[in-house]
Amino acid sequence: TSHQCTCYEYQAYCTNPDTNQGMNWIDANKYCLSLPGGVGLATIDKKGTHKGIKKSIPLEWKGDLCNWGFWIGFRDMRNPPRLPRHKRHPEYFSWFFQMCSYYEDWAVDQPNDNHSNDEDGQNCVQLWYKPGRKGAYDDEYCSEKKGFVCQIAK
Repeated sequence: TSHQCTCYEYQAYCTNPDTNQGMNWIDANKYCLSLPGGVGLATIDKKGTHKGIKKSIPLEWKGDLCNWGFWIGFRDMRNPPRLPRHKRHPEYFSWFFQMCSYYEDWAVDQPNDNHSNDEDGQNCVQLWYKPGRKGAYDDEYCSEKKGFVCQIAK
């Protein structure tokens, strides 16, 4: 019997290299899929992966330069998002690229599903770099232009 294993690497971007602009969640995921070996925005399978991705993001990007965050492949995939809303219900989120295990590290009081700027709410997840947040998960409006982390099969 042969056992097949795929290894992945993760690449952080502050902006789309072609346009020098941040990207919304859907466009960032499409960009990641277009890369050779790209499987989409990053799926975080364990604490070590989360830690490695955070370490790979340059310090100068961890602020307003990349709009305070980096998209990962985690979102409320219900389309359109349905009631009940997902405030304090992370179980409504799922990963775009499925793996065998998953890791979550939500910031305090997240997900909060703020819907003051969009009635559909905050349905996509970023690694959040507002002061003191240090890359914990935060739900955000999918239309926001952010940095992003791609997952690439080696």
